[in-house]
Amino acid sequence: FYIIFWALVFVSSIILLGYRKDKNLNKVDVIQIVFIYCVTYLILTYIGGIAVGYYKNLYSLNFIKIIENIFPLLILIILEELVRYNIISKDANKFVIFLLIMLFVSFDILTQYNAYNLSTPSGIFELIGYLILPSIITNALLTFMTEKSGYLPSITYRIILELYIYLVPIIPDYGVYIQSLLNIIFPLIMFLKINTIYAKETYKARTPKRFVSIIITIPLMCILIALVGLISGVFSYYMMAIASNSMVPTFSRGDAVIVQKIKTSEIENIEVGDIIVYYHDQKMIVH
Repeated sequence: FYIIFWALVFVSSIILLGYRKDKNLNKVDVIQIVFIYCVTYLILTYIGGIAVGYYKNLYSLNFIKIIENIFPLLILIILEELVRYNIISKDANKFVIFLLIMLFVSFDILTQYNAYNLSTPSGIFELIGYLILPSIITNALLTFMTEKSGYLPSITYRIILELYIYLVPIIPDYGVYIQSLLNIIFPLIMFLKINTIYAKETYKARTPKRFVSIIITIPLMCILIALVGLISGVFSYYMMAIASNSMVPTFSRGDAVIVQKIKTSEIENIEVGDIIVYYHDQKMIVH
């Protein structure tokens, strides 16, 4: 159904706008950069999995199953990026580009939102952090690359990052929060790298501003990483929100508390009067 939909959109765009052949001279250089950065990113995330662990891939690695999983998605990726290119190549203004990005983001949301439990705050947070924000940033990157370099770099980017999951037996278990951060940061890095190809002189002229920007950005990124680490529960300490007033006056609903993880051997050290966090009926209770 999705393939038919995007095929119809592509044909309609050709009828309404015509088709301009991709003659961009920089696409080979950009494809090389995209390939190197994407492969390096995957290698580093898998190395980082040594620290956080891995989980078994649920997709079958049988050759026939791999083809069945990859082939439709490959066609879908090509059709979507051809649609993006055909609209962008007609000297689209900023408003049209914005609408184009929102079209792809809306499509991602409509096709994937049912994977999230929207009846819980955590489910809504995961939808925003794991799907909506990365989709906006990624589609902005793909639109930028298509405008500057044609459709081949965008297709290369998506093939590497979206199809590899059908070929590997294990996947790094970073959890929703850290994976969300990675899905946001990597497209930004790609944007900054590719942008330097087309704006070297501009970057040289703005070196002082870039230096100030770096000084401001590094501390902000450190704070952001620390916050994500606290929220994700990867470290020995993590942060959580109080969901009720059952602990008033010690805690009120909406307060944030820092929780220290303890080992099984340390449970005997818990004393009457200690405030603990435990699971009950699939909920985290603080008492």
